[in-house]
Amino acid sequence: MLARRAQGFGNLERTNRLLDLAVLRANGQMSAAAVADRPRTDARQHGGYASPVRRILDPGAYRSLLDKDLMGDLTLGTGG
Repeated sequence: MLARRAQGFGNLERTNRLLDLAVLRANGQMSAAAVADRPRTDARQHGGYASPVRRILDPGAYRSLLDKDLMGDLTLGTGG
């Protein structure tokens, strides 16, 4: 499911949201159609664009998903 996009992942919050949908699908809590419809519904509500998701941006060239200090803080429960 993620193979063709794996190199593009860098934002921790957006990746977490994607994986939340994948977990729901894998656990049978959502159908594949319902998972795929989430971005479609969002786009319809915003004139055909999925701009609200893109508001979750890392500044400049910073990639939160690749930040070892942030990941350590989050897993130890000391992060903000």
